[in-house]
Order: sequence, then structure tokens, then C-alpha cells
Amino acid sequence: MDSKRLKQIVNQLKRSLEKFGFDQRFTNSNDETQTRDFLIHPFFEEIMGYNKMTDFSHEILADVGGKRARKVDIAITLGGKKPLILVECKKAGTNLNDNHFRQLNEYCRNTTSSKVGILTDGVKYHFYSQNKSENNNLYDHPFFTFNMEDYGTSDLEMLALFCRTDQFEMNTIIEEAEEIYFLSRFDDALFELLKTPTDNLLKEIYVKMGGKRSTERIL
Repeated sequence: MDSKRLKQIVNQLKRSLEKFGFDQRFTNSNDETQTRDFLIHPFFEEIMGYNKMTDFSHEILADVGGKRARKVDIAITLGGKKPLILVECKKAGTNLNDNHFRQLNEYCRNTTSSKVGILTDGVKYHFYSQNKSENNNLYDHPFFTFNMEDYGTSDLEMLALFCRTDQFEMNTIIEEAEEIYFLSRFDDALFELLKTPTDNLLKEIYVKMGGKRSTERIL
């Protein structure tokens, strides 16, 4: 997406969010059904630009834990027949936890066409992508979280990738997610490297410190 088009979409998102009336919608969301009606569906339709007649399905089934015919809360098909994004919905204000994630993960794992899973209570939207090296399970942490009560320009720029525009591109989203997941492993990789450093690493550090001749004791 070119920078000019991205800026246009971000500005549109800002305007849509400002007139959304989140506080009143949240107050009226007393159960999961109301949360879908007042917060989640309007988020996708009024803010993100999805068409409720052609882009959604509530009839997608997934086998979960040996139980057949479990309906996915929302399956986003983008006008096609197969779901690309699955959405697991919870009541507004719910503390989204590992149990909720596991439910979403099972839906996504058993729906082979899905590329992204979203776990939401209508306030926070956790975006996950599938890990192809793990039997299409979702990564165990979101690559992006959008908070309706606390967001900045960078959040809107990321959210813009999911807007229903002529420049929507699932491959771009997956590439972005993979890059985020890759970079998120930096801290763990650095910790492991420093916990059990190689001789070559120690020698490199020694040289950078101005050392001339290393000994086993110094290393």
C-alpha cells in the first residue's frame, strides 16, 4: 500500500472511530450477543468497511475437541466461499485468556482456508496468524492488538491493512505478521546466546574491549 493511500485510510479510520460512540455501545453490551450486535459487527462494518451481506458468514462449522458442528462466531469470507479470517467473540469487558485463545486456535486449525484468527471482546482485538511449521496452529501470541480505548497512529496504520478496500491483500498481512513474529524472538535469542556464549563471541567481545592477548582465565 502506497503512503498516500495509507494516510487516507488512517484518516478515515480516525473519523470513523471518533463518531463510533464506543462508551454507549459498551454500556449496552451486557452479554456476548449484545457485544456482537453493538460493538463487534459495527466495528467491522462501520469502521473497517466490510459488507454484512457478502463478507460475513455465521454458518461455518468446525470440529473442536471431538465435538462436531460447532459454529464459528464470525467467519470473514471477503465475498468468497471459504473463510479467510475467523473471529471468536466474548462479552465486552471479558479478560481474554488462554482458554479463549485455545478455542479460537482449534477453530482455525480445523478450518484449513483460514489465515488469521481474531479474539475479541469488542474492546480489544487480538490478531493471530497461522504458524505453518506447527500444523497450522496459531502462534501463541498476537502479532497485533488493537484497543478501542487506547490507540495511536502506528496502531491505525496496522489496522489499515485489514480495512475492506481495493488494496486489501491477505499476503501483505501474512508477510507483516511473519516479520513481527520473527523480530519478537530477538530477546529470547539474545538471552540464550549470552547465557551460553561461544568462544568466538567471547573473543569478539574481548577484542572490542581493547584486549590484545586473551587467556582462558580472562575469557
